[in-house]
Amino acid sequence: MNLFSTPWDILSPLFVWGLGLPVARWLGSQYGQTQKRSWFLYTWHTIWCIVYLFFTLSYGGDSIYYFSIENQSPPEFIYGTSFIEYLTFFLASPLQLSYLSCFLVYNIIGMVGFIGLDAILQQLTYAQSALLKRLAALMIFLPSVSFWSSAIGKDSFAFSAAVLALWASLNLSRRIPLMILAILAMFLVRPHVATFMVLALTVDSIFNRQLPLLPRVGLALMLLVATRLLFPLVSEYVSIGDIKDFEDASAYIELKQSYNQHGGGSIDISTMPLPSQLLSYILRPAFFDVNSLFSFAAAIDNFVLLLIFVFGLTGFLRGRRLPVKSSPTFMYVYITISWLVFATTTANLGISIRQKWMFLPMILYVSFALACRAPKSSMYLNVGPHEAETRSFKSI
Repeated sequence: MNLFSTPWDILSPLFVWGLGLPVARWLGSQYGQTQKRSWFLYTWHTIWCIVYLFFTLSYGGDSIYYFSIENQSPPEFIYGTSFIEYLTFFLASPLQLSYLSCFLVYNIIGMVGFIGLDAILQQLTYAQSALLKRLAALMIFLPSVSFWSSAIGKDSFAFSAAVLALWASLNLSRRIPLMILAILAMFLVRPHVATFMVLALTVDSIFNRQLPLLPRVGLALMLLVATRLLFPLVSEYVSIGDIKDFEDASAYIELKQSYNQHGGGSIDISTMPLPSQLLSYILRPAFFDVNSLFSFAAAIDNFVLLLIFVFGLTGFLRGRRLPVKSSPTFMYVYITISWLVFATTTANLGISIRQKWMFLPMILYVSFALACRAPKSSMYLNVGPHEAETRSFKSI
């Protein structure tokens, strides 16, 4: 594929990347980050965007398929894969953006979540031990955090939606519009995961004692109605409409486990006990799975994740808990549903590496929050780490 066939192919990437600079600055101001750090994070994310682009040119990938839609008739505008096809068609055909320019557009979308996750981790650890600070910094700059969220595809939307939902849940009473935006963004690409969010919100509204009883009941009923309306769409999307009993459900899971059982990233999870499935999904490939440079990089990422989880588990065993203001019920329910569903239906490690970022931001928050020695003002994310003593944190 020729990246620079016309003068517009040269100018448009510069234009799109330049458009991301004020977006990054604005996001940083909302999250409590300095302009300098926001631009640095945007540049870092862009570097991995370019790496991903050349990776697809060498080894192929879904991004090339989405971009090739420009030479066909306009796809139907619906959710899931069709939404990405439609958006990429619009960028590549009417706007005449090149393959590189389209990548940079999705890079900006993924940057929304990337800067947000960095802000959350920075604010959690700014008054904590040097080790926790280093782990937070190391986590955000691991390749997998930026790699999957910077390319043409669903992952940029899904990752940013997950981070926005996390950010909103940290002060839900003031950020309900942001939570709605996160659910809508997730619905566009992963409607079943958006339903997980709505279910988690429903449970949280029932047990959230921060709200009076009547508003809690009203909110729970509204969310239940929303779930009921979403379910037919989701069942059609994930093909579960024919499931009538436990036997059908087991057959469906076995079928999903059989998908993508090829290549170096596949493992047989059908015979594993549930705890092994859960750990394999979130922490593999490990070093004993390494068979390529790609799997080695993923193993390093997962080793850092393991360290963070150990710190969080240690804090939990010492009696530390999440602050009630941060909607812990929403986080725990969303993590539990997502983790169980994906871990029991995904056999391919290559898919799990990127898929888990739809709920991993919340696991990271929980782990770091439990690892903190004592509740700090930043733990509630009301202030920015660089301005903790001077002003209140902005609400999106």
